[in-house]
Amino acid sequence: MSRNKVGKPKIAFLLPQLIKAAPIIYNKNLVAHLQDEFDITVFYFQGDDKVGFTCKTQWIDYQKEFSFEGFDLVQSFGYRPDVYLARNRKRIKAQLVSTLHSFIFFDLRSQYGYLASLVFGTWWLYCLMKFDQIVCLTQVMKDYYGSFLPKQKLNVIHSSHVVIQQTEATDSKIGDEIANFKSNKVLLGIIANLTYQKGIDHVIKAIADSEQYKLLIIGDGRYRKTLEKMVADYGCESKCLFLGHLEDAHQFMPLLDIYVMSSYQEGFGLVGLEAAHYKIPIVCNDIPVFREIFMNGIVEFYQANSAESLLRALDDVSGNMIDYGIKLHEFCTPKYRIDKMSNEYSKLYTTIIE
Repeated sequence: MSRNKVGKPKIAFLLPQLIKAAPIIYNKNLVAHLQDEFDITVFYFQGDDKVGFTCKTQWIDYQKEFSFEGFDLVQSFGYRPDVYLARNRKRIKAQLVSTLHSFIFFDLRSQYGYLASLVFGTWWLYCLMKFDQIVCLTQVMKDYYGSFLPKQKLNVIHSSHVVIQQTEATDSKIGDEIANFKSNKVLLGIIANLTYQKGIDHVIKAIADSEQYKLLIIGDGRYRKTLEKMVADYGCESKCLFLGHLEDAHQFMPLLDIYVMSSYQEGFGLVGLEAAHYKIPIVCNDIPVFREIFMNGIVEFYQANSAESLLRALDDVSGNMIDYGIKLHEFCTPKYRIDKMSNEYSKLYTTIIE
């Protein structure tokens, strides 16, 4: 075991890039809570450290080999880090751990199509076979990957919320735009990378003829034009507002009345924990992952193939939004604490290293 001057095991985190996005803030929070026990360095392929990691950070070239000499364990997150470590596995003596945030084939198919998902998904799984341990965010995800990977390598560690502490005032122009758009209606919100997987299409269809609800969509992606065309085809331009990508989008969460977790498939749903942090009530598409994270009475579930089901869930919540928001906050705050998540990672790392 490698030790630094104060006797801590040395761990490397390998990230694809350093940007203000939920998965990166997830790692920032995790690192901060593990530093008392481990000497951590964050390595990355792109960007610069504007996120504010509390440990050493170092850029490495994706095209060149790097042995991580002197480290006991390397923790990776995402396709490129996983592929990079697998490609250089023979030169790396450290133990390898990957954390998976999505269902590989579904996620890749949603973004790049069936053929690409088959090719790159199969390659990704082959790379993961070279890892010592793999972390899944839910039991549902672990069961899914148990069909492809050795079950003894799979672990479940639930995420924690990744709300960024706000250092500047909310952009007043955007805030005013949202307020003017909302008018006297119930404002629904979705913050996401705009892909088919996020299920935003069925929300647009459901509210197209409703006089009660408006939908705010924050995020960008390849599917945005399709969604905008859908809004035009349904003639509901006055009911849907696309704001594109906004840094620190969570700061606008308090302006929402209800958050809609509409995904057809999801690795965990971190933004739902952000909504809980702000006491914003949630309606969820009824998928196994969301059933594992939440429970009836805390959120309302609906069937994505039924506009009536979604509108019924929205009506139930909109009639009692304050109570739903409080119950959600009280349920999620103790259950998904950062210290609980970091303790689980600490146990896993210690077991592997020793």
